[in-house]
Amino acid sequence: MPARRFDPQALYDAIDTQRRERKLTWADCAREMRVSVSTIKGMTKRKWGIELDGVMGMARWLGRTVESFAGVDGGVPQVGVKTSSGRYIRFDTTALYAAVDSERQKRGLTWEQVAAAVWPAGPWGADQLKALHRGGRADVYSALAICAWLDRTIQSFTRETTF
Repeated sequence: MPARRFDPQALYDAIDTQRRERKLTWADCAREMRVSVSTIKGMTKRKWGIELDGVMGMARWLGRTVESFAGVDGGVPQVGVKTSSGRYIRFDTTALYAAVDSERQKRGLTWEQVAAAVWPAGPWGADQLKALHRGGRADVYSALAICAWLDRTIQSFTRETTF
C-alpha cells in the first residue's frame, strides 16, 4: 500500500472554511474539538510530532477521517472524541504495536526491516516501533505510516477510555 502523507495545511484549511461558514471564532472551534487554538494554528509549521488524538478530534469535528487528509479514503468517519456514554475515543498505541509485531513475525522480518519499510527515508527506526508497546500518545505521521504498512486505518486502532 502506498505511504500516507498527512497534509496539515489541508486540515487547517478545512477547519478554517467550516469556522467561517459557521461564523465561529478560533476559540469556539478549539473548544468544540477539545484541542487548543495553538494546536490548530501551529500544526502547519511542524514537520513531525503532531499529536494524533488532537488530529482525530479535528477530523471528527469536520465529519471526516484522518486518512482523508492524507489522500486516502479512511472508510467510516471518526467516532466522536467524547461518546454519548461520556467516554473518550483514543488511539490505542499498544494495539498498534501488537498488530505490527504480529505482521512482522508473519513476514519473518526484523524490527529494523519493518522500520525501513515503514519509514524508508524518515527519521525513525526500530526503537520507536518497539516503544509502541508502552502505549502513550502517537503522532499522526508515524501512525499513518505504520497503518499504511499494515493496510489498516487509524479508526481500526481506536478504543474507548475514561480519560
